[in-house]
Amino acid sequence: MFASLVLFQERDPFMVYGADVVMRCVGLWLLFLDSGRVLSVDRLWRRARGDARADPQTTIPLWPMRAIQVQVALIYLIAFGYKIRCESWIDGSAVYYALHLRDLNPQLIADPGHWRGAMILFDYGTLAVEGMLPLMLFYRPLRMWGLLAGAAMHTGIDVFMSIRFFSLSMYCAYLAFIDPEKIAEAVNAISRAWGYLVAGGRVVRQPASPFPTKADSDA
Repeated sequence: MFASLVLFQERDPFMVYGADVVMRCVGLWLLFLDSGRVLSVDRLWRRARGDARADPQTTIPLWPMRAIQVQVALIYLIAFGYKIRCESWIDGSAVYYALHLRDLNPQLIADPGHWRGAMILFDYGTLAVEGMLPLMLFYRPLRMWGLLAGAAMHTGIDVFMSIRFFSLSMYCAYLAFIDPEKIAEAVNAISRAWGYLVAGGRVVRQPASPFPTKADSDA
């Protein structure tokens, strides 16, 4: 899949933009990460054959996950470094000009000039988020707040600029910063809610989550 992605991008380099670069950078590290250990067709196939590698509790090297984390931090750090040297970002007009790109603006804001205060707020807000995220993502007490701030920024990009593959790529890369216990809790909560709705309001017993929990790791 990674080779196909690279070949497709190199076939016409002039159509490549930020989202393609992010997918290539993150995809490179996924080559070294056993990302199909839990939710994949490979695991179902191994489980059917009784292969021990189908057990999600098996220890696997996670250095590629750390590499993805560093890659995400570098994306924001480099973007921030370029922006603070650009006059339009410093004087607060960069977002105003960006929203005049008719190919990217879905016309939700017909005349950005009437929203000067909001444009300046989005401008400096973007600088603040991109400048702080590299630190917040690696400081555990502030990590979730950093992820929420980054998600809010990318949601704004999705809504007002229609560069959706870029934000989607970053959303996926954010998963490298979320603890497995948090993912397991979210999956179990969604599973319980879905079972409750399907059962017509009756509580039903849900199957065990494929994600390892903290209790499992402590056992």
